[in-house]
Order: sequence, then C-alpha cells, then structure tokens
Amino acid sequence: MAHINLLPWREEAREREKKEFTATLVAMVVLTVLLMLVANWIVGQYIDGQRQRNAYLQGQIHELEQAISEIELLKKRKADLEQRMGLIARLRASRNVTAHIFDTIADAVPPGMYLTEVSRNNDDLSIKGKTESNNRVSTLIRYIKDSEWLANPEPRRIQSSNKSSALSDFDLGVQVHLEGVVQPKQAAQGGKK
Repeated sequence: MAHINLLPWREEAREREKKEFTATLVAMVVLTVLLMLVANWIVGQYIDGQRQRNAYLQGQIHELEQAISEIELLKKRKADLEQRMGLIARLRASRNVTAHIFDTIADAVPPGMYLTEVSRNNDDLSIKGKTESNNRVSTLIRYIKDSEWLANPEPRRIQSSNKSSALSDFDLGVQVHLEGVVQPKQAAQGGKK
C-alpha cells in the first residue's frame, strides 16, 4: 500500500474547495448586490413617500397662506365697516345736538344779556354777546357747567364797548359735550367686545 498515490485525490479536493469557494463568493456577491438593490429600492420608496408628503404639506401651506391673506383682507374690511358704522352712529346720535345746544343756550341766557353771535367749529362753540353786568356772564357760565350738552365754559373777553353804554361785550368759549353720542373709536372698540 505504500504505492498508493493520494495526490490526485488531494488535487480534486482542492479543486472542489476552490469551486465551492468561488461559488460561495459569487453567491455572496450576487446576494450583496441584490440586498443593495432591495435596500436602494426601499430607500427610494421612502424618499418618494416623503416627497409626496412634502408636496402635500406645501399645497396645504399654500392654501393656508391664501386663507390667512383673505382673513387679513376681511379684518381690514371689518375695521373699515366698524369705522363707518361708528361715524354713522355718531352722526345719528348727534343730528339733534344743534337743537339741544340752542335750547340749552336759550335757557341759560339770563335777563339783561343778549347774544350777537353763536358759532360752532366741530366741538368748539363760541358765544358772543352783550351784557349789563359781569355777574350775568358768571350766571351763564354756571348754567353751562351744569348743562348736559355744554361743558368747559371759558370766558375769552369781557370788555365795555364805550363809556356811554351800560352794556359790555363778552366772548365765551364752550365745548360741546356729546353725552351718549358714540365716538368712531368707541364704536370700533364696542364691536370687538
């Protein structure tokens, strides 16, 4: 038995091991490539899904921005309407103010005094006239202070016109007090309550 040659068997075993190693190596490379392709496909699917979600969110954000701009426009229109409503309410409430002012002045003028001019510039009223004594001007001022429609009487001038006349000229500044009349700013604030 000493003459048995084991070399061909060893070479065949080596060749088989090389083929198995090569097959295993090729299988591993193919498997790795397949796994990389599958992983790449899965990641691509995730990226596509995220892009779709991002596109959806961008669309929703765009819609919300349009809604916000419409809301801002509506707020501006609302403020304009509230301002107009306030002005209308002020005009409606103050339409009889002139009659109340003349009624109050007519009741306030004491005997011995007469008016030559009554002029109004917005809420400022100027009363000019002639009086027999300064006490009558004081009486007029006290009555105006107690008045509902007039406030802040301020004598501007009391002067004798001439020495032969017993009458003195006077000039009185008065504020029109619009009690209960809605101011435009108050109407806008009242609408926000």
